[in-house]
Amino acid sequence: MRPVHGTGVPAAKTWHKWRQILPALRLARGPLGLNRSRLDLLEKIMACVPGDLLATGPDCELIVHVSNARLAEMTNRDGDKTVTRLISELVALRLLARKSSPNGKRYMRQAPDGSRTAYGLDLAPLLARMPEIAGLAEAAELEAETCRRLRERCSLMLRQIEATDAAGDLLAEARRVLRRKPVAGDLCALLARLATFLPEPEAQDVRHEQGAVRTEMPATGHPGGTAPQNGCHKYPRQNPSDRFASSELSEASKRTLRTARHPRPSAPRW
Repeated sequence: MRPVHGTGVPAAKTWHKWRQILPALRLARGPLGLNRSRLDLLEKIMACVPGDLLATGPDCELIVHVSNARLAEMTNRDGDKTVTRLISELVALRLLARKSSPNGKRYMRQAPDGSRTAYGLDLAPLLARMPEIAGLAEAAELEAETCRRLRERCSLMLRQIEATDAAGDLLAEARRVLRRKPVAGDLCALLARLATFLPEPEAQDVRHEQGAVRTEMPATGHPGGTAPQNGCHKYPRQNPSDRFASSELSEASKRTLRTARHPRPSAPRW
């Protein structure tokens, strides 16, 4: 199951598996086409790479030669047919690649000169798309915050209109919308309809706020974007551009990474 050198891309970039890659995938899973099963399998494949970092470059290991049976066991599935289907779907989504061996199996072979050749599942496409995924995650996080503010505004206006008993049908529709997970566009439309039952000064403030919200709304590549998923809160919040940004590997970091993946044998204890 030891992964070895992958194809990668020439630039030496490093990403933290659990603090950058996985939270970004969770946030951007809508536009990426990831459901829970695909994301879970991709997480388990990343877990097969030693250490917490995935990096591109000639000294980085990105090919995992774990079997489908082992992946099925790691994802709590009864057989490996579902794993085979999910791998094909991840390949179609350009998040994974297959490096096929002559006999169709996944393994690593080491030559007498120390060079190694591996066949299996290559994570290089995922790292190649990480700048794009990071941008989608930032946009989704921004839209989720926008939706939260709009929901709060709609709830406050709903209570204000309920006190006047002005619009019965609209109130029932507003409650239905707020019970679901509406996107920012739906909330803006609801806010505009609720504003018609407010006095003109307050309605003007609402229209001004709508214009500001539309300016802030990100282009996520799909209607409404994607709200954050559970599990992303366990890491400290920070600037999204810093949170999902990759970093260059220094020479000291490269040595540390190689040492963690290929530790020197310890002296025997007598």
